[in-house]
Amino acid sequence: MSRASNVEVINDITIWANTSKDGDGTPYVPVVDADGHLQVDIVSGGGTSGTEYTEGDVDTSITGRAILWEDSGDTLRVVSATYPLPVDIKNSSIVVTATDLDIRNLDSATDSVSAVQSGTWQVQITDGTEVASINANNRLEVAIAEDNVGIGGGTEYTEGDVDTTITGKAILWEDASDTLRVVSATYPLPVDVKNSSLTVSITGSLPAGTNNIGKVDINSQPIPSTVYNGQKTVTTAGTAEALASSTAVKSVVIKALYSNTGKVYVGDSSVGSGNGFELEPGDAVGIEIDDLSKIYIDVEVSGEGVSYIATN
Repeated sequence: MSRASNVEVINDITIWANTSKDGDGTPYVPVVDADGHLQVDIVSGGGTSGTEYTEGDVDTSITGRAILWEDSGDTLRVVSATYPLPVDIKNSSIVVTATDLDIRNLDSATDSVSAVQSGTWQVQITDGTEVASINANNRLEVAIAEDNVGIGGGTEYTEGDVDTTITGKAILWEDASDTLRVVSATYPLPVDVKNSSLTVSITGSLPAGTNNIGKVDINSQPIPSTVYNGQKTVTTAGTAEALASSTAVKSVVIKALYSNTGKVYVGDSSVGSGNGFELEPGDAVGIEIDDLSKIYIDVEVSGEGVSYIATN
C-alpha cells in the first residue's frame, strides 16, 4: 500500500466466498485478463455452457436460444421455420432477394406483389402438375382440345399458299338473314365503297347480264384535234384498193362521188360487188376505226371512187 497526494491506493481486492457481509469465509482474489476484463464463470441464471457465436458461424445444433418472441397468447416462441419472427413493415415497400421465392396467403383484395426484373427471368405456366412448354421458336405450344371457335385443326397458312381444300374457314360474313357465310364465289364478300370512285382492273370479259354498268364518264374523253380528208379512185373495177395509206384516226365519213355513174362498194380487203356496202353516187357512210388503211373500196365502173373526211 502506498500513498500519493493524500489518497490511499489499494492494489488488490479480496472477495469473500459467502453471502454475509461480515467478512467471514474464504477470501478469493478476482482474475483479470491481459485486456483488463474481469473473468466470470456463469454458474446459473442465463445461457448454457458458455458457447459464444459470432457472425457467419455454422452449427447444426445451436446451443441455447438465438432469439425469442412473444406470441398473442403471451407464450415465448423460439424463432424458427415453424414460428417465424413477425415483422411490421413500416415502409410501403420492401426489397426481397431470393433464388426460389415462395409467396403464399395473398387472399386479401389489397394484397399485391411487385417485381422488378434484373437479368433474365424464367417464368413457368403450370396447373400444379404439368408445365407449359415453349418450342425452339419461343412460341407457347397449345393443344386445341375442342374446336368451338372455327380455328381449324392447327393448319397455319401464309400469303401465297395454295391448298385445294382449306382447313377451317378463311373468313366469314353475316348476310341479311343473320346467317354466317363463308366467302366464296357463291357468297362473295360485300364491300361498301366509301370513296366516290373505284378503279377496277378487268383481266377477262365482263359477265353477261341485263343490268346497266352505271354512269360512264365520256366527258373526259379527248376531243379530236386533227382532220384528214381526201379522195380515192379505183383504177380497175373488181380490184379493191385501200382507202388511204396507214393513218391513225378515230372515225371517218366516206361519200361516193357525185360524178360516178356506177356503184361503190365499201368493206375490208376482200370487198367486191358481191359482199360490199353499196353507195350510190352522193351516198355516204360513217365508220369508227383506228386506221384508214384498213378500209377498202371497189367500184362498178373503173376510175370512179369516193371522197372522205376523218378525225383523230
